[in-house]
Amino acid sequence: MVNSFTFDARNVEFKSFKLATYEYLTPKYPKALLFFVEDYGDCCLNYGYFFKKFVDNGIRIFCFDRRGFGQS
Repeated sequence: MVNSFTFDARNVEFKSFKLATYEYLTPKYPKALLFFVEDYGDCCLNYGYFFKKFVDNGIRIFCFDRRGFGQS
């Protein structure tokens, strides 16, 4: 499922190692931060519908794609 709301995507690189990271921001000061680690072989972009429920309730989400999957 594709995301229906805005997120901040960045690539973090160290030597030849690259990870795609995503941050789903809350409109106001967040109540909490959820650090999400997806299942092996999955991609954070598949969880937009799930993350939206947290963001709508003031919880900021940070996640990354594991090496070799998604955008990493």
